[in-house]
Amino acid sequence: MALSIAKAVNDHADKSMACLFVSVNELFRLIKSSFGHPDSRYNEQNMVQLLSDADLLVLDDLGSEATFKAIKARTEGS
Repeated sequence: MALSIAKAVNDHADKSMACLFVSVNELFRLIKSSFGHPDSRYNEQNMVQLLSDADLLVLDDLGSEATFKAIKARTEGS
């Protein structure tokens, strides 16, 4: 549904809009993978700039709660 909304925004805007659909889990994974690699294009500063430049930003956190619960369960079970 979010992608349909982004398409509708572009279809009805006076000029083309920068619409960005981002998986929060993937975003965090990419930022985490940049730790210790200052030349990574996925560092926190670059990613925040990319997200800030979007006219419409859709953050998909589908499954985030389940992922965090699974991690917590594994951590507590150790």
